[in-house]
Amino acid sequence: SIASMKENSDHALAESEAQTTAMREALVGEISRLTAEMSKYANEVEELQEEKEEVEGENKKLHEDLTLARRDAERARLEGTMSNEETTKTLQNTRSRLASELEEMQHKFDIERNVVDHQKSQIDNLKSELEGQQEDSEA
Repeated sequence: SIASMKENSDHALAESEAQTTAMREALVGEISRLTAEMSKYANEVEELQEEKEEVEGENKKLHEDLTLARRDAERARLEGTMSNEETTKTLQNTRSRLASELEEMQHKFDIERNVVDHQKSQIDNLKSELEGQQEDSEA
């Protein structure tokens, strides 16, 4: 009976060790999968950050163009105060052109701002998702 109990104990120990090894292997596989997934998300975040920086650069350029257009409009307005009829006609044409350009730039600026806001939202979502996965993988 003691030999039988020892044999049962040895068998239970071997079975427990096999289960532990299988669980360790499964955990290693899951950690590896999560690490790869985190790396993928990190790359996506980096790409979105680069796109965001590019769009912000374009927005800065549009803002500078808008400022220059406003200065041109003001300069044209001041020149228009002269009593010369030709200058007045030129002023009207310039105002029309600048108003059109200003409207177009404002429209482009609004579009770019919406794109940046959307990309910021995507980055925040990916960061949040990445943090959640990091917490899950640490747990």
